[in-house]
Amino acid sequence: MSKLRQFSLILAVATALAPLGINNPGFAKKADDSGLSPEAIERCTRDNTMAEALRSMSQVKLASKSLHLLLELPMRVVFKDMKSLGKGLANYDALSWINDQGEHIIFVNEKHRHAPTQAVAAMLAHEAMHNDPYNSLKEEVAGWTVEARVWQAFKKLYPELDAIPPGKYPLVDRENRLDTEEESGNLDNFVRTNPGYRNLPDRSPGFGINASDITPNS
Repeated sequence: MSKLRQFSLILAVATALAPLGINNPGFAKKADDSGLSPEAIERCTRDNTMAEALRSMSQVKLASKSLHLLLELPMRVVFKDMKSLGKGLANYDALSWINDQGEHIIFVNEKHRHAPTQAVAAMLAHEAMHNDPYNSLKEEVAGWTVEARVWQAFKKLYPELDAIPPGKYPLVDRENRLDTEEESGNLDNFVRTNPGYRNLPDRSPGFGINASDITPNS
């Protein structure tokens, strides 16, 4: 049976995202100096929005380790109608699956397809850290911290992201909530008190990053 690792929706949004006539907000794009080859991207995804999210990750130094994991394993990243994976998963933002052949797949809820690719990239920076079948509170705290700080870095690069009104994109609401919790020093407690993590051990094999080690220049 495949090893299924569920990454909780501590910021679940139950309402469906209204259909939009755009693939991504019209923010001015930075020059594409990602250095990522089309072949490397295609090993992860053939979805244009996901490919743009991967290229965006190269703009933020803190996301570089996660990007390396995504490309080198590689992990496949796809948008997915989450309820097709199980009734209880309909509102999950993301789900990581490791099958019997060791293939890693990160499913991102289809409702986030029209969110800014920078928000998708921030969440992928977190999910890529879950690169084995084991999980722990320590790993989750580090993952959420990376996600929050990558989002903060994107908002400095793209000030337009800070002007998005609440409720427009559920994934942006999630990222802004994480930003607030991290800035207030409450992110560790915010993650550790999440009911979805109540049965996780404090530590897991092979994971040695502390949240305190994660800095903008990591």
